[in-house]
Amino acid sequence: MQHLALLLDLAFKHPGTFGAGRQMSSFEFGATRKRPMMSAEARARIGAATKARWAAGKMGIQSKKKVAAKPAKKKRTLSAPGRAKIAAAQKARWAKKKATAK
Repeated sequence: MQHLALLLDLAFKHPGTFGAGRQMSSFEFGATRKRPMMSAEARARIGAATKARWAAGKMGIQSKKKVAAKPAKKKRTLSAPGRAKIAAAQKARWAKKKATAK
């Protein structure tokens, strides 16, 4: 019933915007998306930091905080005996597959 009342109300308040097979969006029914609220103080801090970054970039200055480069991770390698064991197992699988294929 409330839905019908909203449709009629919309049709009479805004003639020409309703009907003719037009799909109505949820926005037209007053359903608005809630946005997260941020305090004025937080917004001011973010704005100040952004301006400082922008000014530093304009002056050719890097940011004050220097991030130390992380050392590259050591690559993991397979030992020769481990590789031989895997190769032998694979050869056994191939031999088994060939035997069943004949």
